[in-house]
Amino acid sequence: DQFYLINTYVPNSGQNLKFKKRRLAWDIAMKKYLDELQKRKPIIWTGDLNVAILDFDVYDGETNKKRPKSPGFTPYERENFRNLCDELSLIDSYRHFY
Repeated sequence: DQFYLINTYVPNSGQNLKFKKRRLAWDIAMKKYLDELQKRKPIIWTGDLNVAILDFDVYDGETNKKRPKSPGFTPYERENFRNLCDELSLIDSYRHFY
């Protein structure tokens, strides 16, 4: 009753980014949904969010130069996720503690 718990599987952009448009639309819709919920009470958003914010979030993110063309690691996915977290004042609890 004190908060909303949202467990989500975020669709990824697919092999060769074939679902990029779908992912971009999903990002916009999810941000709007979370914003509306947050206006009523605090939210906790968890699940498989299908985005690697920092290079070292995946085993070869710092060395694989092709990673930015991979689902979950594209510049648009990373930027959209960062913006969503910033604009809704969401805190990455793992990074906060570790």
